[in-house]
Amino acid sequence: MVSRAAGAIGDGELAVRFAIVAYERSLALEVPDWMRASAAEGLARAYAAKGDAAERDRWWALAEGLVGQISEPEERELIDSQLRSVPR
Repeated sequence: MVSRAAGAIGDGELAVRFAIVAYERSLALEVPDWMRASAAEGLARAYAAKGDAAERDRWWALAEGLVGQISEPEERELIDSQLRSVPR
């Protein structure tokens, strides 16, 4: 949430820092499949806020793959809709 808020106010650097921490924690802990996909979506969004199109696209692609692995249809639809709203 901090990353998303930072990106929304135009602080891409802060957004990326918080998004990286969230993603790294999703790797270190047992988390639901949707949470790791959401963390990757957050990185795509943060890099978009920073203006780094290459990293945005890299994380967008990873998030898209993770979204496809979400087992619950409702969660998959929610995270997919969030990913689709990342500025491209």
